[in-house]
Amino acid sequence: AFGILLLSGCSIGIPPTPITVGPTLQAETQIPIPSKTPIPLDSIATPKLPLTPTRQTKSYETIDRSNAARLVEITSSHIENIGRMYWLPDAKAIAVLSLRHFLILEPETLAVQKDLPIPEGETLLDFEPIHQLLAVTTDRNSVIVKDMGGKTVQTISQAGGFGSAAFSFSGDSIWLSSMEKFEAAAYAIQTGKRASACGGFETAAPVYAAFQSPGGKWLVWMARATIQLSQIPSCQPAARIGHEDFIISHAFSSDEQTLVTSTEGTLNGEFQPLVFFWDANTGKQKFVFPLVDSSASGLAFSSNAEVLVTAGSGLIVWDVSTKKEIIKLAETDKRFTSVVFSPDGTILVASTEDSIHMYAVKP
Repeated sequence: AFGILLLSGCSIGIPPTPITVGPTLQAETQIPIPSKTPIPLDSIATPKLPLTPTRQTKSYETIDRSNAARLVEITSSHIENIGRMYWLPDAKAIAVLSLRHFLILEPETLAVQKDLPIPEGETLLDFEPIHQLLAVTTDRNSVIVKDMGGKTVQTISQAGGFGSAAFSFSGDSIWLSSMEKFEAAAYAIQTGKRASACGGFETAAPVYAAFQSPGGKWLVWMARATIQLSQIPSCQPAARIGHEDFIISHAFSSDEQTLVTSTEGTLNGEFQPLVFFWDANTGKQKFVFPLVDSSASGLAFSSNAEVLVTAGSGLIVWDVSTKKEIIKLAETDKRFTSVVFSPDGTILVASTEDSIHMYAVKP
């Protein structure tokens, strides 16, 4: 989610209240494997954003290890307090969640197409780009699903409240983590009813969030220093990945076989900011390399997973195969907060505390 920001599908606004430890839970129900084809939501009449015709006429190369050294900044814009960024389908626009605003940006110029202020007292939790829905809350007992016009299309309540809320990758449901027990439940947006649930992950630390991975393969449980992956649809626990310190960011490769995380840890006898590569199926550490000054606040793989970008102290592009720096797009004295690739892998967008920047391969 966004409080603490958790990228690649988790929700904004991580609760400060610890979760009460509950009993060990097994998979409560089988979660159906979702389709990437958007489900019909006609019955709740969610009007999509009427986007103006895109002015993006230039064609850029797909970013990979062979051309990443030619990445250059093509435009930037002043926007403050950016939390998370999403590309709309077909890269028609960029959705930006800030502290008190939801913005839609034109992809070539980063000009604001739509500015939806968040009312006082509401917390913006997540955005669903397929059906263009927003999830907000006023009390962490209920999630209000709204359309782009601000109309409420569904209200979902969970007994005992929830810790995090995140739309499923296919957009047909929303996952809520429990505040009372180690459980995450999926609620159908169409009906507002609880459709399925998973349990089985326990930790001494609070479970900050539970959400689906970007491709829908995993249910991702996030605690302070631990990520637990559970298989979908079986809910069976898979890799449990622990760290020495709080996890700052994470990202999956496009095939969801590799998970990267960034946090502080010990390497060569020194406690320092690191990037870890993990086998998502087994939890085995594949590789680790150090960063300068601080952990990465944002991580993003290119579409072919040949390139990894770290956003934090600077904006750095790495060759995944060699773990060597390809290019430094911004020096380490400039603080970046998040980063995301366009769906076709040709554009890289990154944010700082008060600006957004777009990069592409120079012809």
